[in-house]
Amino acid sequence: MDISPAVLFTATNGVIDQIIGNVMDDSSQESKLIRHLDELTPGHLPQKVFEAVARLVVTPTFVVVPLFRRANNIRVVLTRRNLNDAQYAGLLHPPRKVLLASDKDLNAVFARLVSKELRYLDFRSEPIFVMNFFDKSLEVMKSR
Repeated sequence: MDISPAVLFTATNGVIDQIIGNVMDDSSQESKLIRHLDELTPGHLPQKVFEAVARLVVTPTFVVVPLFRRANNIRVVLTRRNLNDAQYAGLLHPPRKVLLASDKDLNAVFARLVSKELRYLDFRSEPIFVMNFFDKSLEVMKSR
């Protein structure tokens, strides 16, 4: 199988600032939230914590669209989301990973993506950057 992945990347700034910037009625609640956030190790978050944060901000995501040729046709690899996915249970999507504070660079994100979601593919090239894009889910747009 001949694979040539195209990489799409989107980023946002000030994620924690946006969380903290939401007005809280009681400064002690804000202080408590900040203390709890300070206790978290940068990187992978527990699923429920990630979902709570992702509900408030747009998360920077590294998206890969692996292409391959079969019988003179170009095809794309899609993966199926888990059935317990909070937003898109069981739907097909291009493989992606949220950028983590612990990622050293985009190559680290790509390696994490390949090891978790694309380990069955035989890549023939490095990712090719295509473009930045901004994508909001309907649920996020409805809640704002």
